[in-house]
Amino acid sequence: MTNIKNIAATLAVLGTSSLSIIHFKGYKVEKILGSIYSVSFSNKTDLWKTFVRYQEYYESPKYHGKSFTLKEFKSWYTQEYGGGEFTYEDDWAAFNIPSFVIDECRNAKDLNKYDTIMQDIYKEIGLSDFYLLGVTDLGSDEDLPHEIAHGLFFTDEEYRNLATDLVDNMPEKDYEKIRSYLIGVGYCEHVLIDEIQAYMATGVSEKMNFSEKLHKPFISLFIETKLKIIKRESCEESKLPKKE
Repeated sequence: MTNIKNIAATLAVLGTSSLSIIHFKGYKVEKILGSIYSVSFSNKTDLWKTFVRYQEYYESPKYHGKSFTLKEFKSWYTQEYGGGEFTYEDDWAAFNIPSFVIDECRNAKDLNKYDTIMQDIYKEIGLSDFYLLGVTDLGSDEDLPHEIAHGLFFTDEEYRNLATDLVDNMPEKDYEKIRSYLIGVGYCEHVLIDEIQAYMATGVSEKMNFSEKLHKPFISLFIETKLKIIKRESCEESKLPKKE
């Protein structure tokens, strides 16, 4: 598994060096692939406080698609997962959301300075449809590849269809093993296929002791799709008029 994981991590940053980076105070926004962007913070506190409302609106088993205040969410999360403490910052290292979530949460009841940061990011990217990843500068090498897999699943129809087929064809005992784990840590049903493919494609599920054979088709699809997009974007850039 280590070799597979290293390949995925290496390819996560392949081809991004020439892409635009937008710098802000305390964080930066970078185009990764296609319509996938990442925002990187210097610390985990600013990261989770910027993403929590949007991430939980997108995939919380309790608050998916619902209006809620952060006070309500913290109270529920503390009881449900924290054993009396709010452990969100320690529980989640990276985030991923489609841009429509940012738009749908812009009228939340308890907006704060972190919502202003998110809205600024939305405006600066300047697209109506994109996928946003959230990481820290000092995050694990596994974080970004895992989040990119989510971005590919949402933005690339061919990838989504092929990854879904791979999940559907997993041995039942392996599928139930990872499904139970994901439900247990707080994912809701509607994102399970996406989560499973991202875990399988980037080696994050190594602790579940799945075989390399089971991971291999997910890893291959991830790598092939990334290279396809990099090649396509490189061709498109080569056709642009050269600056004098």
